[in-house]
Amino acid sequence: MSNDDTTNDRRHTPLTADDERTAYLAALDEAIGGLPHRLAVELRAGVGEELACLEGDELRARITALGDPIEVASAAAIAGRDEGPGTSASPFAGYSTNLPPAHVGAAALPDQAAGSRSAAPTQLAPQPAQVRALSETRGYAVAGLITFGVGGIVLPVIGWLVGCVLVATSGFWRISEKVWAIIFPPLALLILALLSWLFSTVAGGQDSANPLLPGPHASILVTPILVAPLTAVWLLLRLRSRRIPEDAQG
Repeated sequence: MSNDDTTNDRRHTPLTADDERTAYLAALDEAIGGLPHRLAVELRAGVGEELACLEGDELRARITALGDPIEVASAAAIAGRDEGPGTSASPFAGYSTNLPPAHVGAAALPDQAAGSRSAAPTQLAPQPAQVRALSETRGYAVAGLITFGVGGIVLPVIGWLVGCVLVATSGFWRISEKVWAIIFPPLALLILALLSWLFSTVAGGQDSANPLLPGPHASILVTPILVAPLTAVWLLLRLRSRRIPEDAQG
C-alpha cells in the first residue's frame, strides 16, 4: 500500500471523543496565549472540566455551542476588560452558548465555582451573653425576701416596706404571689389588732386582766416577728424551683 493510500485512510477515519476533546483544547490553548495569566487559567480549566464530563454527541454539541476557540478567547478578553482590574472576571461573561439546561447543570464553569466558594457559609461570631436587669436576677429576689422577712425586725415598718419594694420589682414571682405576700402581713395585723381590742374590751369589766389573753399591743409585735418571716418562707418555697424570671410565667 502506498503512502498516499495510508494518508487517505487516516483522513477518512472518524475522530474519537478523546481526539475531538484534545484537538479543541489544543486550539483553545493557542487562542488564549495572549490573555492575562489568571484569566487564561480560569478559562482553560473551566472548558476542560466541562468537556471532560461529556461524551459522543453531547461533546460534539457542546463544542459546536462554544464555537471557535479564538472567539471564546476574544469574548473572555472583552469580559475581563469590562470587569476592570482587581476583579475576578468570568471567562464566559458576555459569551452566549446554546447549551441545554441539563448540561449547564453538569458543567462546572469557573464563575460558578467562584460563586460557590463565596457562598460558603461563614461562621457566625459568638453572641454575647444576655445581660439581665438587676431586678431579673436570682440574687435580687433572695435579697428581697430576706429584707421582707427580717427587715421589719431590724428596722420596724421601714425595713418591711423596703422588702415589699424589692419583692414587687423582682421578676421571679407572679403578680398574684406578690399581691398576696404584700397584703397578708397588714391583713394579719388588722385581724390581730381587732382581736386584741375585743379581748381588752371583754376584760375591761373584770378586776384583773386574764394573763392568757393578749394585750392590746400584742399584734404590733406578732406581725413583724411571726407573720412577715412566715410569708418570706412561703416566697422562698415559690422561688426554689425557678432559675430565670421566665420560670415564674410557666
